[in-house]
This record gives sequence, structure tokens and C-alpha cells, in this order.
Amino acid sequence: MLRIKFWRIENVLLMKVLEQGDEIERGLFHFSASNGVDIKSAFNPQMRLDVLYIRGDNEDIDDEEIDNKVVHFDCEDERKAKILLNRYIEAVKEYNSTLPVENKDTDDIEIVIAE
Repeated sequence: MLRIKFWRIENVLLMKVLEQGDEIERGLFHFSASNGVDIKSAFNPQMRLDVLYIRGDNEDIDDEEIDNKVVHFDCEDERKAKILLNRYIEAVKEYNSTLPVENKDTDDIEIVIAE
């Protein structure tokens, strides 16, 4: 399961990976959502236009500071930030829907939008 906390402050999006399930192989994971957003594991969490990089192959370093840092992405304006935020949320939900259902809380994604 993938749980990500997102924030939006004006035109800036922020992200923190809260949980990344063992089914996600660090450094080798790639999921393409139907809305065009890709979720990939990389060295460390990052946000790019239409790409979320989650915890990657820095596991050998055992650096929780890197894995748990809050990252940001600057959009052109607030409207585009709102659209991109919704696309990111949809992509995470779509990925989680591909996993076997263990309980009713599998769709739990924390979202905080500061307006």
C-alpha cells in the first residue's frame, strides 16, 4: 500500500511518503496510472510534472531523513496546482486499488489542502 500526504499552498505542492508497502521494490518500481501520472521509486522522494518519485534504492544507506523528507513542486499558478494535485491523488488511489484488499481502510490517504 502507498500512503502519501499532500499539501497545496497557493501554486506549490508538497508531498511526504507516509507508507510504502513491501510489494514496492525499491529502485525498480514503476506504475503508470490511467490519467498519465507515473509513480516510480528513485533514490529519494521527488515531485515532477506528472511523475511522483517515492522511496528508492537508498535503502542500503538507511537514511530515514531522505526517505521521510517533505518535497515540493512549483506549478505555474494555483489552478494548475489544484489540477495536478487531483491527478496525483487519483494515481495513488488507482495504484492502491490494484492491491489485494485486506480491510476496508485500504483507500485511506491523508490529504491536507491549505487554502
